[in-house]
Amino acid sequence: MDNSILTYYQAIKDGSEIVGRWIQLLYARIVTGIQKKEIFYDAKKANRAINFVENFCRHHEGELAPELIKLEPWQKALTAIIFGIVDKDNRRQFVEIVLIIARKNGKTLFAAAIAAYAIFCDGEYGARVYFCAPKLQQ
Repeated sequence: MDNSILTYYQAIKDGSEIVGRWIQLLYARIVTGIQKKEIFYDAKKANRAINFVENFCRHHEGELAPELIKLEPWQKALTAIIFGIVDKDNRRQFVEIVLIIARKNGKTLFAAAIAAYAIFCDGEYGARVYFCAPKLQQ
């Protein structure tokens, strides 16, 4: 299994990526499920989403504008989970995502890229994407 999920999980296990206990358990469960074929993983769908973000989405402000987005390993793994884990009928299993990221860590750009893929390229007619923030100004 050569995919972003396994790559990130290996980095967690060898200590090069530091994550909390719940994230460790989540990735352990997903990798084990994929290996035991309890969880269906479509690498083509996952890689299509990752490639869309890295080949069509650009930084829109700041010193990196207008460069293409280069996803971090955790972002690739999360994107692979969102779009690559499917049921036996090849339908996405994660349709609601709650992602909590600290301030100034690129959450708006990442969320916008994922939303663009979900709306335009995921193949679901009438797809809807919602965002919420803790402050009215956001």
